Amino acid sequence: MPFTHLFFTSPGIFGCERSILNSPGSERKIETIDERLSTIERLLQDLTLSLPAATALPSAPKIPPAPSSRYHDGSNVPVVIRNSEEPETKRTPEFEGESSFSAHSMHAGALFENAMKRIPFAHVPMMSHALSALQDIIKRQSLPSSVNVLRFPGQPPKKRINFSDLELPPSSAVLTLLRLANDSPPLFFLTLPVMNISRFTQMCKDLYFCTEEYSSGRFASVNAILGHLFKEISFRFKDDPSTAKFLEYSELCMSNFTVVISSFDMFPEPTLDNLMALTYAILHATESAKISLCWNFVASAARMAQSLGYHRSVASKDDKPDDVRLKALLFWFIYSMDRSLSLCLGRAALLPDYDIALPYPSLSLDLSLQPWHILFHYWFDCSRITGEVYEHLYSVRGVSSSAEIRAKKVYELSYRLQDWRDQVIAIDTQEAYHKAHIQWIVPASELTYNLIATIIQRAAPPTQPPETPSGLSLQCVQAARKALQIHQQIFLSLEKADSFFFSGYITWVLLQCPFAPFMVTFCHTIAASDHDDLKLLGEVATSLQAAADVSEAAERLYRLCLVFYQVAKLYVDVQPKEPHNHPVIPKPGEAFDDYLTSLGFGPNTLTPETAESSNNTNFNDPNEPSIPAFQMPPEMMETDLSHTLGDWFLDNQYMMGLLDSDL
Repeated sequence: MPFTHLFFTSPGIFGCERSILNSPGSERKIETIDERLSTIERLLQDLTLSLPAATALPSAPKIPPAPSSRYHDGSNVPVVIRNSEEPETKRTPEFEGESSFSAHSMHAGALFENAMKRIPFAHVPMMSHALSALQDIIKRQSLPSSVNVLRFPGQPPKKRINFSDLELPPSSAVLTLLRLANDSPPLFFLTLPVMNISRFTQMCKDLYFCTEEYSSGRFASVNAILGHLFKEISFRFKDDPSTAKFLEYSELCMSNFTVVISSFDMFPEPTLDNLMALTYAILHATESAKISLCWNFVASAARMAQSLGYHRSVASKDDKPDDVRLKALLFWFIYSMDRSLSLCLGRAALLPDYDIALPYPSLSLDLSLQPWHILFHYWFDCSRITGEVYEHLYSVRGVSSSAEIRAKKVYELSYRLQDWRDQVIAIDTQEAYHKAHIQWIVPASELTYNLIATIIQRAAPPTQPPETPSGLSLQCVQAARKALQIHQQIFLSLEKADSFFFSGYITWVLLQCPFAPFMVTFCHTIAASDHDDLKLLGEVATSLQAAADVSEAAERLYRLCLVFYQVAKLYVDVQPKEPHNHPVIPKPGEAFDDYLTSLGFGPNTLTPETAESSNNTNFNDPNEPSIPAFQMPPEMMETDLSHTLGDWFLDNQYMMGLLDSDL
């Protein structure tokens, strides 16, 4: 920028125009300027002519005629779908920030245009042509070009699926579904408000009575929504004969969705349709408890949202207020999932707070819809806190920070989390749609509060003397215990009340970050031989058997918790009641120590004498006075345990990985 500024304001060119015109050699100087302008004009024209060739895209493959479609109950419709990559003329321009070359070019062009207005020969034809050529070049900078094509030159696009071969539910069934959904707003649109019934109805009309090509991203989204709505309506209207086959149609639509989403290029083109499809892919991966797959979809969606500029603004000139609200909700949903997985997987967030200018979406004018939108706003707030928990307490920088800094962050985050909880439970839900369901936000928010509080307090530096035998803070142990107790209350109530909401609780609450309270309680149980906590672990593990039928991941969670409970019970049962002051023969329970340590739950092994070397002293050495298993010795109290915190967090991620794999 400094060089450009000096060039366009140099007195030798523009600053002394009057003296040039009045000087004896003015004619010669004007001729010199004309020659220079001619040179500039030729260069700009040459560059302009070369741009079309440089920005031309490979010609889009012609869409073959649709083969005869397969019909489902005689009402399937042949639909011609274009590939997820859009033609150049319809591709959304990619967002570039203030530090980009395009932004600098626009600024320099504006500076040149302003300078032109101040000189007496601004309307000279050659000068006007030069300005026009420059404006044209700058305008082309904002248009999609080959630079934005997410493939190498000559690389063919991924082979398209013949979407006309995919079956669709009968149009009569879809009409019945839309009628029921219009009469009673679906929970699906309330808990994931990135779509509304009027917009979705139009999307279904466009699909079943399409007169033009239909993008694969939109096709995927419609099938995902149909799949969830058919399933929900079949539960809510199970006695209605018209919904008898809705579960079958739900499976059909979800099969279509997975086929289409798996056909996407590795880097799909940034469009609203594709972003919507990725959002439903995140949803589906979450419900399948495929946390690694979900992370990849979140990464792709976050990258696409930034390319579209949604982290700054989602509004375009033709958008209605509902359009702006839905796109903002779309972005903030991706943001929230990014923060949730960041903490669960121990990876840095993909959408940094310092670069987000998009405000929360406005509330709906529908008073019955407002409580749900307010709840979403508080979910976004919780996601911000979750992101900071990882950044300040569990990232490499957070773990390596001093005990004083960690203690300060623990206090600040705990205070903000408490304030968040107080606001959520104060939401007025009296006029809300599905009042019976939204009232669960109070116990659910209490559970979320204690889940996150457990993780925050786990990062607190040890106190002198230790508050618990395991060295964990008392607040950490209490929060973990409270979380399990609240879980038991919710679990038993939902198991009897509503099978649909019960499965939602398992998927979206329990499977999102299930191990922290259970594992903290496990550690405390075997450290303190606490029989009350052992009983609580057993109750939680046993109750999860009822969730095993919800999903494969829920079944894996049940088996994991059951095994840990059985290990804890055996370990506690073989521990001596009182410590001995003489060498002891290794106890049967010590056979578990190596396994527990490998999972991050073994005895603390750090002493000042070994802190700078191996950090690996066994406090149950037969040659030393015996210290009860998991009991922190007094000399450890002044030792920084930040490295063990990192080990615990890494092992907790390992436990999350067990949910993502076969056991």
